[in-house]
Amino acid sequence: MDERKQRRILGDPNFQKLCRQKVRFGVFLTVVVVIFSMGLLIMMPLAPELLGRPLFGLRTLSIGIVWGSVLIISAIAVTGIYVWFANVRLRPLEESVRKALADEH
Repeated sequence: MDERKQRRILGDPNFQKLCRQKVRFGVFLTVVVVIFSMGLLIMMPLAPELLGRPLFGLRTLSIGIVWGSVLIISAIAVTGIYVWFANVRLRPLEESVRKALADEH
C-alpha cells in the first residue's frame, strides 16, 4: 500500500471512529472477563471454604464449581457478543471506509 493511500485511510473519520469503537469495546469486554476471572483466582487461596460450600444444600454442587462453570460460559458469551458487535457496529464503518477509498479511484 502506498503512503498516500495509507494517509487517506488513517485520516478518514469513519476509520477513526471504527478504531475508537473497536478498542473501547474490546477493552470493556477484557476488563469484565479479567475481573470475573481474578475474582475466582483470588477467592481460591483466600476463602476456599466459601468456594467449597455446597450450593443450596446440595452436597455435590459447590459455589466454586458454579463460579468456574459460569466463567467458562461467560467467556463463550463474551466472544459471541464481540462477534455480534463487530458485525452490527463495525462492519458498516469498515464498508464505508472501503467504499470511500474505492470512490476515489
